Amino acid sequence: MYAHSLEEVSTEYGRNGPINVTLFTTAEREWETCRHNIDDQVLQRNKIDCPSCGKEPLVRSSDAIVKLRRLSSAGKVHNPENERTMEQPQARFGNLVIKSDTEVENFRQRIYNKVSSVRNYISFETTSFDMLDYDMINHDFITKKKQMCGGSAFKAAREDSNEQKKYDETGLVVSSCKHCIVPYAINMFKGESWTHTAFMHNEAMKSNAKFFCYDVVCQYWKWMKTKVARHFPEYRNLTSEMTGILPIMHKNAHQLPCKILWNPRWTTGIGLTGGEEHEQVFSKLYLYAYVLKHMAKHSKKGDQTRHSKTREIVGNP
Repeated sequence: MYAHSLEEVSTEYGRNGPINVTLFTTAEREWETCRHNIDDQVLQRNKIDCPSCGKEPLVRSSDAIVKLRRLSSAGKVHNPENERTMEQPQARFGNLVIKSDTEVENFRQRIYNKVSSVRNYISFETTSFDMLDYDMINHDFITKKKQMCGGSAFKAAREDSNEQKKYDETGLVVSSCKHCIVPYAINMFKGESWTHTAFMHNEAMKSNAKFFCYDVVCQYWKWMKTKVARHFPEYRNLTSEMTGILPIMHKNAHQLPCKILWNPRWTTGIGLTGGEEHEQVFSKLYLYAYVLKHMAKHSKKGDQTRHSKTREIVGNP
């Protein structure tokens, strides 16, 4: 649309010649990459961290956006061998915002090896993407029951994490500060699980955040303290040194004890933070869902980074 508008303006002022959309898009991406490399390598600007939060952000709110999928067939027209692999694509901005798929899967695999109580169901000869999520495991049997809190069933905490064969990537897990800046995100290749949340929680701890906000923090916090922290002492500080809170809107769907224990309005030090900042980020990312699902892996990763509200990552200083 932008290129067609330029053509109309050119025609109006007497200039002839159509704009090659493919070359225009390529040139624009190369220009963005060049500006980013200058800021990162020459000027050494930190364009990820929120300038208002500084080096000690108050809160990180995390959730998954399942609209940002990528079709398994995307990219196969020009690259038939483009199958699901653990090899990292050469994205324009690397792993600047969206973390390495290998790093995420290694973190999740490490938890599976210790926490999973039904290892016989897991084939270690398959790829990491074929592994069963821990959230599918309920003690010694696999269940289809969703995690309940009062009378509400939350998809974010469901115990069955179904794989969608139609899609290569099934969504994006995003973490945001209270100013809607996205410092990091990760790709999903199956349904959302608590191991994805644990990775984001660990990243929040590394960034010196004091509060961690999640839609079903009441169920997640218990799992983290009783399962993960018992096998991984290095992760005990995630629950001992940080405070979990529910988003101000999502808390209304929880039962009364959760509304009291995890209420951000009754939590000392959180102020008027609502914990719904990631939803504001989603409202922008939703606009690109249709286009992104048809992109090749490296193109999708680059465009998601560009549109993730990280201080205009390739734009303003």
